[in-house]
Amino acid sequence: MSTLADRFAGPPKTVRRGAWCQVGVLLTDLDVADREALLVALRLDSGLLHSRIAEDLLDEGLLNRAGRPVAQGSISWHRRGLCAC
Repeated sequence: MSTLADRFAGPPKTVRRGAWCQVGVLLTDLDVADREALLVALRLDSGLLHSRIAEDLLDEGLLNRAGRPVAQGSISWHRRGLCAC
């Protein structure tokens, strides 16, 4: 087997670097009940759209640490595991 074949054998390695996304930071700031509810909503099989989650967070007055609404893009990245969280 070649070196390239060895490199691509098996599942891809996930390297997560950098600061946590807006969603990950928000999860650390929430109380246990709200954190659990948001984690359920963030599951891809929850049936909720990123926009709906962002809207609900804003309706509840939950902002990121910069005082702005949590972006739909951050929700999307977090749900797909593309952030550093």
